[in-house]
Amino acid sequence: MRVLAIPGDVSDLEHVRSFVATAIAEFGAIDYLVNNAGINTDLRNLRDIPLETWQEVVEINLNSVYYVIRELLPHLRANQQGHIINIISGAGYSLRPNATSGVAYIASKHGVTGLSHAINSEEWENGIRCSAIYPGEVDTAMLDTDHQRLQPGEAEMVMQPEDIAAAVVFAARTHPRALVADVYMQPSRHRNR
Repeated sequence: MRVLAIPGDVSDLEHVRSFVATAIAEFGAIDYLVNNAGINTDLRNLRDIPLETWQEVVEINLNSVYYVIRELLPHLRANQQGHIINIISGAGYSLRPNATSGVAYIASKHGVTGLSHAINSEEWENGIRCSAIYPGEVDTAMLDTDHQRLQPGEAEMVMQPEDIAAAVVFAARTHPRALVADVYMQPSRHRNR
């Protein structure tokens, strides 16, 4: 297996154009896209969040997903196949998400949910599928905030990155005649916050 690492900023459309073109040139056909970029902020309430912070969260969490899909879509259409897997968040799945996720995070993740469903509505005739994975708490840097920081002994109470990777592999290995549209995941135990 060959791996190509291209550091950069998925919220920069010109950079996205460049790395998508590089990946296509390097590998030829692109069969899978996994969108997994995301940020949150410490200022999360509607009354507190500055406009610039709202814009940054929406730019990374929603717009960057659209940018990458937009640039790769003509290639997928030309090949009449492709599988987009969007790692969203439990905050983008529930109609009543936990308020601690924050207004910008929740809104941006619901936007990716809508985008994922729209892809399936519009692109199925082009052989393109989109799976949405909605993880709850995962032991990543996203939990290293005042709102979510793990306390001693709590690491085993949240999911690990490999748990989400297993869901990605499951969705990706499903035969093209089937669509794993939505996968909601949560820790089997809940910690007190």
